[in-house]
Amino acid sequence: GPNADASRLPFTPITYPGQEPDAPWRKAAAERIEKHRKGELTVRVVDGEGKPVAGAKVRVQMQRHAYGFGTFLEYRVMTGSGPDSAKLREWTLKLFNRCTTPIYWADWGWANPDSRKGFLDCARWAFDNKLATRGHCIIYPGWKYMPAAVRALEKDPTALQKRLLEQVVEATEATRAFSFTEYDVCNELRDLKEIHGLLGRDAVAEWFKMAREHAPNSRMAINENTILTRGGVTGAEQDNYADWIQYLVDQGQGPDIIGMQGHFGEAVTGPEAVIRILDRFAKFGKAIQITEFDLITRDEAGQARYTRDFLTAVFSHPSTDAFTMWGFWEGK
Repeated sequence: GPNADASRLPFTPITYPGQEPDAPWRKAAAERIEKHRKGELTVRVVDGEGKPVAGAKVRVQMQRHAYGFGTFLEYRVMTGSGPDSAKLREWTLKLFNRCTTPIYWADWGWANPDSRKGFLDCARWAFDNKLATRGHCIIYPGWKYMPAAVRALEKDPTALQKRLLEQVVEATEATRAFSFTEYDVCNELRDLKEIHGLLGRDAVAEWFKMAREHAPNSRMAINENTILTRGGVTGAEQDNYADWIQYLVDQGQGPDIIGMQGHFGEAVTGPEAVIRILDRFAKFGKAIQITEFDLITRDEAGQARYTRDFLTAVFSHPSTDAFTMWGFWEGK
């Protein structure tokens, strides 16, 4: 009924292959972590004359990870002045060494002066606090993610592509001062076919080329959804993504980073299947990143358990170099 307290209703706990404490994938993952995520450290303690000091007590604490652990920055909260904003900024710096900051082009985003200022303020905060920063995203190739004025060019493909390339230049130049480590040049090409359906696939390669010309020190990424999710039953989606990546490689504009989102429902993917999918895309020889991880469920214990196992599997894979939460704080 309308007055039911949903929090008191029963629910089905999350389960997945490989959740057992003694599942074989755990040992293999631990071995990969030992091999790929650790290094040797030699500490020499000497006196003023350079002679070894016997019995010295040494305490070593890692200050910063080489691997990227990040979160998406919601600019309205990050740049606010209240206690919630202050707490979010504090914990972002405690937990993460990288972030994703918005540069959405839509009328409600970059095309709106107030939103654009918020995006840039967010990027400036990340830069000032030495967070590696990913710009998301330059071209989100669907009409609903673009200004209405751009759709007015729908019947003029030449003018449309010219305007898209101008936006690539504008976004990269406007954020140049913040030294973004990478940009999502485009996002979700599989589902959003309106633009490249009009302009052809070569238009996407041109976006990458232009972005590289104007941000030569940044890595350029492609980003896609539903590759690792849905229990791993994503063969068609994987094929489409691999085809796009190969096409860009063939055009001399292969992405530097292969982004896989990771918006999970309760049909989570077992760690062994996750590793198999990562193995497939590792064959391109590019860095792989989990760019937008979240898991929507009422089963908070299962959410925690799967987040641990998914992250362990991803972290253990030598082709990955970053894992980004799509926000980490519920707020109260």
